[in-house]
Amino acid sequence: MSRPTRLILGVATLLAVVAGLLWWTRSVRLTPLEPNRLAAMSETEQVAWLIERALERSERPGFIRKKLYEWFPRLRTKWEPFHDEFATLTRACAEYDLWEPLQRLRRWARDPLDKDSLHFAEAQLWARRGDTAKASQTMRGISDIAVKARAYSTVATELNRAGQRDEARRVLQEAVAQLPQDKDLIVSMAAQLGFPDLAEQAATRIADRMFREHALAADVVPAYARAGQDSEAIRVARQISDRVVRGLAYAEIAHTRMQRGQWTEAVALIEQAREPTGYARVARYLAGQGRPALARPLWQKAEQLARRLPEPSRSRALFQIATEYARAGDLDAAMRLCNQADEAKGRPESVRAFHAIARAYAAKGKREQAVAVVEQRFPSLASTVIPYSLLARELYRNGYYEDARLVLQRLHARLQREFPRNWYTDYAWLFTVDSLASPDTLPLAREIIGWLERETQSITNPRERYFLDRRLAVLHAQTGDLPRAVHYAARLPHNESQASALIEILQVVVERRESREGR
Repeated sequence: MSRPTRLILGVATLLAVVAGLLWWTRSVRLTPLEPNRLAAMSETEQVAWLIERALERSERPGFIRKKLYEWFPRLRTKWEPFHDEFATLTRACAEYDLWEPLQRLRRWARDPLDKDSLHFAEAQLWARRGDTAKASQTMRGISDIAVKARAYSTVATELNRAGQRDEARRVLQEAVAQLPQDKDLIVSMAAQLGFPDLAEQAATRIADRMFREHALAADVVPAYARAGQDSEAIRVARQISDRVVRGLAYAEIAHTRMQRGQWTEAVALIEQAREPTGYARVARYLAGQGRPALARPLWQKAEQLARRLPEPSRSRALFQIATEYARAGDLDAAMRLCNQADEAKGRPESVRAFHAIARAYAAKGKREQAVAVVEQRFPSLASTVIPYSLLARELYRNGYYEDARLVLQRLHARLQREFPRNWYTDYAWLFTVDSLASPDTLPLAREIIGWLERETQSITNPRERYFLDRRLAVLHAQTGDLPRAVHYAARLPHNESQASALIEILQVVVERRESREGR
């Protein structure tokens, strides 16, 4: 046997041995996913268990395999989380105070965005322990401006929740100084935590005029008004050049005065703005407080001013007033104004108006009128999925249970008509269950999932089954049924897909917790 032949055979043998070792270490038995164990755990224990199982399936443990990867980095084929999944893992660790798995994630943080997510989580944990110096030092290491803004806002919230208002203020001051842009989140957080002067300081540094004025109207003015500093709120409102935004800012000050019982003062204030949407907003507030006599002239002034405007401002203003009418429950007036306005010129205000009208019909149990508005004004399925879900929620919340089911059956029929082969994997079900996953409509969300399981249990095509099981795992997580969610994740064929599904479940768990706490 010639030397080249022996060399080729030797290399082939070595490759065969390496391939066999890789196959053997890949088949190392992992801890099985046992959904029933979750029922006896606390929420924190459930999250820790999900993280552990996801990491275990990501790492594919095996001593020989790990050594081979160390010696031959190019052989690395194991699944590593994409940035969004990595961020979900770090976010869950921070939310549930889990240091140990967070430290395990350090060795995966090679990408700058991954390192930013890791620093974000560590800063949140340091703040929860009261070590603001380490939290600030960690946040300064974040390179992405948007991530840094979220980190500062979260740390300030943690400190404020712990009663350390001075430290929370100091962190927000540091954020204003550190962040040259993307201050919208800092403005909102400073306003929520009761620091209107800091919110104004951050808002005035926003370069884009439109975003700056919206931040002043939506956050700074209400924060000053809630603090009882009406003169400061009016001063900021007068700085806003956009007529509509300025009117809404005055409406927020007027609303605060109404909450104090200062009805005539609120009406006098909105007269200073003389803007249609501001008049309509205050009129809606007055109507909701049982003051129709005070509201009536404001509705009239709003319509009169809107009709004097040139297009497209006229149509937009009329649709904005129609939205306020719908929220006040006066659907005849809302439809009258919509018919007088130009729908094409009035976008996006026309979309908001018809959404509000459809939901108002549903709240009164008028299912057919609500569905007619949705299907006439939003003919494509993509634009009607969320309205269908919101209609079902409003009907169910107001006791019209059968009407809510009929709306969802209508959505099902449209899905089957437009996606005859794989209607059950459409994201419409995610939107629908998510919108119904609040405590008062949770039974309906679970009905949808149970019905979907029965309708699709005969599907055996591997590709279709994969997408369906993954979808069902997320749907069960959205309703808080973690054992069923993990049951479907365990049915997925590969370690990588199971790990990815577990991380998706984790994301839903964290978002549900934040929603419960109003964050």
